[in-house]
Amino acid sequence: MRPLKEDSRDKRRTVADAVEVIRQEPEVEEMAGAEIRVSPFELPSGEATAVVAVVCPDFDCFVSLPASWWFTALSEKCSQRQRFEIPCLDDAKVGPDGSIVLTDGRRLRGVEMGPSHMPYAMSPVE
Repeated sequence: MRPLKEDSRDKRRTVADAVEVIRQEPEVEEMAGAEIRVSPFELPSGEATAVVAVVCPDFDCFVSLPASWWFTALSEKCSQRQRFEIPCLDDAKVGPDGSIVLTDGRRLRGVEMGPSHMPYAMSPVE
């Protein structure tokens, strides 16, 4: 899979931002089948964080978001932002508007990452 616009990852905060990057690809007319993948890891400080990516298998690409351990979102039944831990995003289905459906069936919109403090720039190996 090819990464899209990795140089601007730290400027993105929302799933909708990632969806917009995918939509800008010339071969993408309609985005379907996108999912979120979460890869947890531990920082040298011992703090937990995770790499978060919106993956679009139909176009063999992904867009990464800042490393995070939590995110905020609006649920269908609540107009106030709620805070969630990142692992519940893994395998969530992504809609064309950036809304998501978690694996437990909850629908969320306005999904925004809470970036982890990274003490240094990560290398490709990390």
